[in-house]
Amino acid sequence: MSNLDSKFDIQRGWPAESQARELDLPAATGVTLTEGMIVKVENDGSGNPVFNKLTSSLVQALGGSQDGAVLDPDVPYVVIRGTDQADVSASGKVTALRLNCGLVVKTERYTPDASLVPGSKIISAAGVATLQAFTVAQIGATGVYRHAGYQVIGEVLSYDSTNGYLIFAS
Repeated sequence: MSNLDSKFDIQRGWPAESQARELDLPAATGVTLTEGMIVKVENDGSGNPVFNKLTSSLVQALGGSQDGAVLDPDVPYVVIRGTDQADVSASGKVTALRLNCGLVVKTERYTPDASLVPGSKIISAAGVATLQAFTVAQIGATGVYRHAGYQVIGEVLSYDSTNGYLIFAS
């Protein structure tokens, strides 16, 4: 059942128009996941897949090396039915859509920042959309992103600090 107080919405790309995959899994033990949070799939320690909050990984440059960087970052999903909803309590499963598949998402789960302007890249910090500033060295003179820096989950389309929501494409 939907949370009527939520500002969360998939504005474009689902259930049609994208390759977004819907996935139903339990939340990791002791983790609360609500609509609009960014999550990843991980192992619960017993070989079972569960959702947990995603913090974007430092992604290693191809052919380069960075301490602590990974070559294969986690696949991001956005929660569309969270642990705070009655039907999830009954089923025990959270529903999320895979990001980076052509979705346009409206969420109130973000870190407020005056620099969230259209075109800004965002990452996930503990399940919350967060601005990621890139240096010229990471972007390159042509404006093309290199495979360095943190895993980008989307691009800001609009930000309304007055009404408390962020719209991003992923």
